[in-house]
Amino acid sequence: SLAVSAGKSQKEKLRSLTEDVDTVFLVADDEKNIVILHSPKNFGGMRTRPTNKVAAMIRLGSTANGVLINEKAALEECRLVMPTIDAIGQCATGIDIAALAC
Repeated sequence: SLAVSAGKSQKEKLRSLTEDVDTVFLVADDEKNIVILHSPKNFGGMRTRPTNKVAAMIRLGSTANGVLINEKAALEECRLVMPTIDAIGQCATGIDIAALAC
């Protein structure tokens, strides 16, 4: 998705990430486990609440809880470089795959 592409302003990125309640993020928690954040909502950015406060739900179903998201960290520029599926397919071990990242 181009929702947070480099050419967009912080305001545009924030709107892109929070306008659709079906948005899902895969993020790492403090123990480096991948968790799902979903249903993001901006509780700010209005005249009565000028400061953005972005929250989302963590986990699914009856165990879901709300979490406050660090807006600056969420919208920070990040460049991901992924090897092609063909390059990964030619690897015999995890070490070979790790070497692709170099």
